[in-house]
Amino acid sequence: MNKTEVVITDLSNEEFEEADVAFEDKTEKAMNFLANIEDELSSDVAAQVKNGLQDFTLLLTDLKLDPKLASLWKLIYSNAMTDRKHALALWLDLYVKTYENEEKHFQNGQTLHRYMDIMNKANQQLIKLAELVDRAREEKQREENESIINHFFDKNNTSKPIKKK
Repeated sequence: MNKTEVVITDLSNEEFEEADVAFEDKTEKAMNFLANIEDELSSDVAAQVKNGLQDFTLLLTDLKLDPKLASLWKLIYSNAMTDRKHALALWLDLYVKTYENEEKHFQNGQTLHRYMDIMNKANQQLIKLAELVDRAREEKQREENESIINHFFDKNNTSKPIKKK
């Protein structure tokens, strides 16, 4: 009778090692993807945000606001524009990957929706900021009009009164 040798190998460690390698590969791919998007977008986004921020800064300079308030509004504008551009880029990338693929759309539909929400919130921030700027502009205009009216009446008050005969 031949003896059968039974060799028991523990495959669980190999499965975990394969899972770790797969996870590391996915993580590396995700990091590369984000780096590539950041590289591609950062120059475009930075240029667009910088140009928009320059225009916005000129608008705020004309209003002669408190420097701290102007700085805060610039920061809000810059953050909202950057968030909006990045969310749009991520949305476009995922949209292209899920286009005409029901399974991928089912898997990624909520993520696409979240990106749209981020863009919507950034738009709402920009609209609110535009309302604040418009209110400040109207206040400045009102003060200028009052100044002109006061100046006009101050000149007339210094004139000689008309004597009645």
